[in-house]
Amino acid sequence: MSRAYTRPSAGICWLLLGESATWATEKPLEGVVITAEKRPEDVQKVPLAVTVVSGRELQRIDALGIADLAAVVPSITFNTGRELRDSSIRIRGVGTDVILPGIEPSVSTVIDGVVLAQQGSFFNDLGDLERVEVLRGPQGTLFGMNSSAGAISVVTKNPEFQRLEIESNALVTADGEYRLHGAVSAPLSSSVAFRVGLFQRHSDGAVKDVNTAITYNGVEDRGLRGKLQWRLTDSVDLLLSADGQRFRSNCCALPVRVASKNPIVPALGISTGPLNSLVSLGGSNVFADQENYGGSLTANAVTSGYTVTYIGATRKWTSAGDFDVDSSPAHIVTSNLNTTDARQTSHEVRLVSPILPGVDYVLGLFYLATNTKQTLDRRGTRINLITAVNPDGTVAAPPGSGLALIANSTIKTQNASAYGQFDMRPVDRMTITAGARFISQKQHLTFSRPLPSPFYGVGALGPVNGEYSDHATIMKAALTWAWTADVGTYASFSTGYKAQGIPAAPTISQAMLASFPLKAESSRLWEIGLRSQFFARQLTLNLTGFLTKFADYQQQAFDSTLGTFVITNAGNVHTNGVELELAWSASERLSIATAATYLNAGYDFSGPCYLGETPALGCKGGQQDLSKGEFVNAPRLKYTMLARYTQPLSERSAVYGQANVRWQSAVQFAYDQDPRFVQRTYGITNFKTGALLSAGRYDVSIFVNNAFNTHYVSNVIAQGAAGGGAVVNAIPRDFERYFGAELNFRL
Repeated sequence: MSRAYTRPSAGICWLLLGESATWATEKPLEGVVITAEKRPEDVQKVPLAVTVVSGRELQRIDALGIADLAAVVPSITFNTGRELRDSSIRIRGVGTDVILPGIEPSVSTVIDGVVLAQQGSFFNDLGDLERVEVLRGPQGTLFGMNSSAGAISVVTKNPEFQRLEIESNALVTADGEYRLHGAVSAPLSSSVAFRVGLFQRHSDGAVKDVNTAITYNGVEDRGLRGKLQWRLTDSVDLLLSADGQRFRSNCCALPVRVASKNPIVPALGISTGPLNSLVSLGGSNVFADQENYGGSLTANAVTSGYTVTYIGATRKWTSAGDFDVDSSPAHIVTSNLNTTDARQTSHEVRLVSPILPGVDYVLGLFYLATNTKQTLDRRGTRINLITAVNPDGTVAAPPGSGLALIANSTIKTQNASAYGQFDMRPVDRMTITAGARFISQKQHLTFSRPLPSPFYGVGALGPVNGEYSDHATIMKAALTWAWTADVGTYASFSTGYKAQGIPAAPTISQAMLASFPLKAESSRLWEIGLRSQFFARQLTLNLTGFLTKFADYQQQAFDSTLGTFVITNAGNVHTNGVELELAWSASERLSIATAATYLNAGYDFSGPCYLGETPALGCKGGQQDLSKGEFVNAPRLKYTMLARYTQPLSERSAVYGQANVRWQSAVQFAYDQDPRFVQRTYGITNFKTGALLSAGRYDVSIFVNNAFNTHYVSNVIAQGAAGGGAVVNAIPRDFERYFGAELNFRL
């Protein structure tokens, strides 16, 4: 019984654009190996909705970070925050709406098998990659914690045992950005090999101050990753990996979309609006600094076809930042220093059986410990007591008008679980998959607010301590049927889990503390899929339908009365839809990959009215029916397309042209459906043309991104009452059209 015959296909793979039968041609989509189910398998033979993006393709679209996956995977959207630690990835509309150390992300992020507890540490460089696997829907059975909406697994390149390998990339743009990547790998002996990759990036930034000519949101970013692999015997393998990264930015300047109505906030001298990209900060010192380090040991031992794997890892991520809360030249809030120090240690042991005629399985144990410290030191003047703003931005106010909000929190987490998944084949062509994971989690909170903050109406608090524990069982069941070796269907049911939340925001009260923790968030997914390949696998067509229910959704919303964000279990939400994925190797010269997601995501409850909502607009007794609204950053329709044509010129040279298109319908960025937070429908098109020389060793190209100069924003954010209640825009890197050139070298 062949493996292809017994495990019908699942998620599409975009790798047809990443490999070629010769150096200058594209090849049909063939079996691409993934490890989404903890064993090497053909991506078209697993009962999952999974998209695979190769490292080569990410390089071809000049992807900078995980957010750029949205250019080729329409089920992904990205919430841009004030800085990286306030940002989040969303799959099928669902992601993390609460950015606090005591709230787990909804999308699990994994690098080389190591789960990252802090999602903000995941959004930087994507160099020297083998592939990225995007698993859509709950993945808790095999990926454990924080995967109630999905998982993104990054696989970096391993050392090369056969030859010396050198890769380098240099990119420069007309608006002041450059990127450098390099990697070298070689064997040290017949049993030991190494790989070292490094990168550096500089960007001038895309947001300008109209008064000082300062350009904000520029970046200085650098890092490296090293791997050493030792094959002790034919059946025992050790892989030691270490990486480090340093990120510096003069962010986070957010252009005002809707100006404050408070008369004390000075006029900005700019035209505010939905597409405003200018600021007037008066030289404010804003910054975001991050450092990210880690190391891991992966050991594999194989005996009689059984594989035992151990992955042990430790990581440290620190972040510090300050942004202009009032987004104006006035020094209403003079400092807003935030710091995070997050450390984690993890261990995983698993046993993977060989593919047996009747049944195969994966069994494992997992443990993760985290220690996250966060501080806030916000100082300024109570805006309602300011009598005047001086020309230099300083403010006049009576004594006792000062504002101070100082808070310190430490959250320690221990997560232990045991999991197993079995694939059973009772008859030819049928596979039944069943799996479960048992989770136990403990959390400890220490919180203190040494000074009262009269602006927010909260007094001094603490130090106080809290102990919280939780247990959960999550499961998966699937039935697959192979009609032919290349056409199959599956139906599955799975559940997901996001642990109890500890929303230790700086403004919590004693009453809020007593109500901790938030209830755990759970999800249930029903999914069906058609996976098919035709014409000698030149054409791949996949369809997925899904219905997902989330219970006790952990929601963050801005409370205009308090002037701050509040965090609750909002209720139940749904995300249903259809995904279409098509990859066509039309000829040896032309390949096209396109995908579309239709999404119906929304709330199944009532919630607070937005500021200014009247009874005629649906506000009754301070509440509105949110089921009639839109889910946050969940476009109803989104599609992507990547097409590439290569024309050989000789036996060793060729030219090519490439187009990358993404389009999405309008999105709402406010939970309360405030119409000021809507980004309208837009589409972005990038073009690239280049030449392949010396049989593909050199790749020289020029490109234009956002070719039609379509302006859009990547988030709309409410400023607190401390800043006068303005609404601000998050400006993406490609807000305006820009040009660049690139050189790639491979040996």
